[in-house]
Amino acid sequence: MLVMKKYKKREPDIVEAIQFTGENKDEILEVLNAKGSIYHTIVRGYDEEKEEKTIEYVQTLGIATQFGRCAVMKGDYVIKTADGELDTLSEDWFLIDYEEIE
Repeated sequence: MLVMKKYKKREPDIVEAIQFTGENKDEILEVLNAKGSIYHTIVRGYDEEKEEKTIEYVQTLGIATQFGRCAVMKGDYVIKTADGELDTLSEDWFLIDYEEIE
């Protein structure tokens, strides 16, 4: 069962957040009482060892936030603020800005 954990920003804001694993879309939408859907995003890259371009299809969660529809990639966090607003952050930025409490 998915459990929302509490996090505090290194400032005094306290938020609840869930990390998108690529497989927990339904749980995230249910816990946040949000609307969203899964789609695939094409991520282009370059393999330096093989010296060739790469294309990867990545599962993405589209979720409605106060900023409009946001794309949540695997590893990103969906954040619910104290005001009940939803936002998203990449894992790197989330771990810089927030630390887990409780």
